[in-house]
Amino acid sequence: MTSRVRSAQGAAVSLCVVTPTIGGAVHVHNSRTGASRWRCRSRRSASLPALTTVLQQLPHPLPGTVIACVYCCCCSCEKLTSTMADKKRLAFSIIHYLQDQLHNGGLSSDAQESLEVAIQCLETAFEVSMEDQRLAVSQTLPELFAAATLQEPSQTTSDCNSPTDDDIAEAEQLKTEGNDQMKVENFESAITFYTQAINLNPRNAVYYCNRAAAYSKIGNYAGAVRDCEEAITIDPSYSKAYGRMGLALSSLNKHAEAVGFYKRALELDPDNETYKSNLKIAEQKMKEIPSPVSLVFLY
Repeated sequence: MTSRVRSAQGAAVSLCVVTPTIGGAVHVHNSRTGASRWRCRSRRSASLPALTTVLQQLPHPLPGTVIACVYCCCCSCEKLTSTMADKKRLAFSIIHYLQDQLHNGGLSSDAQESLEVAIQCLETAFEVSMEDQRLAVSQTLPELFAAATLQEPSQTTSDCNSPTDDDIAEAEQLKTEGNDQMKVENFESAITFYTQAINLNPRNAVYYCNRAAAYSKIGNYAGAVRDCEEAITIDPSYSKAYGRMGLALSSLNKHAEAVGFYKRALELDPDNETYKSNLKIAEQKMKEIPSPVSLVFLY
């Protein structure tokens, strides 16, 4: 960080380049005097009078405005140190999230390899070690994100234009075609039809829930979780979305989270035997295998 200050001394004009370092050193170059370099080392907590005394001992004393500038730059160094610590904590949280995605996100091998490279790059760039728990924060990145967006309407449900009657009718036809593809186990084709239906009418929770089922069939459980979240956001009373969320989470070995969604599904549909059975299985698995950190939240 370099500050340039011009100050008038009689008829002459000096250009002083003030460069502080994190350790508290200050480098001043005065173009008028011709002095090539000068260093002043002091603690970051040095007061303005102390800096003034040192600077005034120069062969060509600097004006007070420049001395004040030097002091401000040193104070900025303190802020910079604090900012760098915050950046490390943020990097730690991001890496923690990426690691969870790497192991539990249901990603392809290519995507996992890319995440491994990204994690290594972040650890190197920010000099962060995941063993340093001093960098950990009380909330995970998804929790912070969820808290920040809790009061915000879903982009797909608020920012788009209302679908026309023709769009709604065509979307329903596409959904039916998607259902037909599911029956013959052509899951990729079903996903395509459901996606087209969503593009025409993104306010229909059924389309997201159906696509979540297709995603689960091809092993894309992370995609299923995202679609179930969207379906629940659109229609919080849609029991099937909670049930399919539970299935996706169970497939990611997040049995504790799955239990919560199965219970909510049963609250909405108490007589559903499938939910009851899946709940018992998830509760048993939860006792056997500790569940990793959740990336999904029930709004």
